[in-house]
Amino acid sequence: MAETLERFALGEIERPGALVARTLREEERPYPALDTDVPLVLEARRGETLDSIRHHLSRRSEAVLKLLYRHGALLLRGLPIHSTRDFEEALFSIPAFRPMRGYFMAEVGRTRVSGSERIFHTNAVVKTGGTLLLGGFHSENYYSSDVPAFITFCCLEEPWMGGETGMVHMARAYQELDDPLKAKFEGEPSCAAVWPLSAVATIYGLDEAVAERFCREVGFEIAPMNGEKYVLLYKPNVLVHPHTRLPSLHLNVSAEIRGVDEHLRRDLSSAYTGPQWALHRTGWRHPGLGNALNALFQTARVLHRPKVLSVLLAEQVVKPFLSGRRAAKMPSAPMPPRVGRLLDDEDTRSVADAVRRHTNVFTWRRGDVLILDNLQMLHSGMPGFGSRRIEVAICNPLPIRWPLSSGVMHLAAAEEHESVFDQVTALAERGRSHRDMN
Repeated sequence: MAETLERFALGEIERPGALVARTLREEERPYPALDTDVPLVLEARRGETLDSIRHHLSRRSEAVLKLLYRHGALLLRGLPIHSTRDFEEALFSIPAFRPMRGYFMAEVGRTRVSGSERIFHTNAVVKTGGTLLLGGFHSENYYSSDVPAFITFCCLEEPWMGGETGMVHMARAYQELDDPLKAKFEGEPSCAAVWPLSAVATIYGLDEAVAERFCREVGFEIAPMNGEKYVLLYKPNVLVHPHTRLPSLHLNVSAEIRGVDEHLRRDLSSAYTGPQWALHRTGWRHPGLGNALNALFQTARVLHRPKVLSVLLAEQVVKPFLSGRRAAKMPSAPMPPRVGRLLDDEDTRSVADAVRRHTNVFTWRRGDVLILDNLQMLHSGMPGFGSRRIEVAICNPLPIRWPLSSGVMHLAAAEEHESVFDQVTALAERGRSHRDMN
């Protein structure tokens, strides 16, 4: 049945010939992959204009979704995209994708590209690919309540060396984990983020009492810790896809499961040979040195941008220091349970092995658009050097409901869902209007 649907979708996409579907060629991958159908490439025929491709895609939205669910990732290649506006117009032409204006408690640096309302920098403060790091595989917005069903990346400047986007077909990888390990993930939810209630109120321009009432109505837990109220975001560890019905880990796997990146560096570093990768390999062999070098690298690249430098230092140096001092002066409180507490060393190795087997990397070309099914795929920026301009749109917020009672959630297909970000910004706007009237 799945193969029949795919043949039908391919027929729709390739008719009347604007796009050709294919798999990646050997020279388009830095190293071999088990999942050779990921990503599926939809390549524009020579001579096609952006308008003709937009018109073509606008009438084949369902076919695009069927192929995305089947493969987990689509790579639109050969499109004449030269600017943020081109990317935005190409994306908006596909009715199935509804780009989000923002998301609740976004990380610092996820800012909108100038002149656009729904296209974002991957991070305007911290370089997210083409650095000294290897690892960092995650589901998009694990640390936010607003989880997108789809992520779209566009390459407007090719990386000079490396800097690819790595993908992991986590739905396939999850099937390889043994049942006792799956039971650990699926048994109970885990805390993904902890925010000071005062920070939520400040960011969205709300009175703290209003912010608390809003968070409680959404279903978030409010807890006192170290003399202050905090908002606790709990997430299911496993999401079941509403269309494929396949479960997959929805995690920042690298950050939440200690040791995964160390295993991945040992497994993947063999692909990085030659003198150009000597500094990277040194950092991977000595993680402390590698982290210090990367911090210097991140700082050096923004020395000529004082505002960005001040934000970087505030977030990565000043805030952690002040938080540590404040916590030291207050009575200690038990930390909310994270997913990593569930796993032992053997479990970590099993997850890392499954992630490695289903990792796919392709070499960016200018104008490429990568579409990921966020319910099946993890992703991360790969190591490298030099400039790299990748922009992103996050689409279609998922209908996650709080409070949670389990570590697994079966998602329902939803045409539209109002994100927590949209709810809180609407509340803030109503508050401003009321104050202006008075």
